[in-house]
Amino acid sequence: TPESYTCVRRNDNVLSSTSDLSILGEGFDASKETFLFVSPHDDDIAIGGALMVLAAIAEGIPVHIGIVTDGSAGYCSMEEKETIADIRRAETYASFEMLGVPVENIHWMGIPDGQTARYQGRYAAEPGTPGEVCGFTGMQNVITKTLRDVRPTRVFLPTSADLHPDHKITHSETMISLFHAAGTIWPELGGPIPAVPEVYELAIYC
Repeated sequence: TPESYTCVRRNDNVLSSTSDLSILGEGFDASKETFLFVSPHDDDIAIGGALMVLAAIAEGIPVHIGIVTDGSAGYCSMEEKETIADIRRAETYASFEMLGVPVENIHWMGIPDGQTARYQGRYAAEPGTPGEVCGFTGMQNVITKTLRDVRPTRVFLPTSADLHPDHKITHSETMISLFHAAGTIWPELGGPIPAVPEVYELAIYC
């Protein structure tokens, strides 16, 4: 349950355990933490990180979910092809409500599903372009904006060893966006985050 859990960590083949999230590393202070989970698709954190979400909420840590793509490529029948993005959005709100994440902590980045390779980087965009924020689009633009808005202390994202191309690209684009977010580049996206967050990788399609 969210009120009672055990965390186990392996270092050099030695297992250690705690009854709280201090196992995440030195400097952990639940009262000063904010977690951001960067999710390539709306269901990936439920698959690969839901237990960590529950543990964080049990500790009173604010949890934010940054969803990179719009879910539009996830249809399994022709009948739902035009409505799947709306269906998945509604299911996302319902699933994270069950986990205890408030609606206002879910951040949609708007990159077209299955097209992360086309949206790497950052480039000028017209209003209405998918993922457009402050006159630009691209994964580095929207992820940097989300990092500066949320200002997390710890970031959770798919491992670079993930089998899904969208997950691999989300990993690499998030890692460089952490660098961007901590600097003064692109001031229209907000002020620099005070420190580069600790990064943790999730096994999703592994």
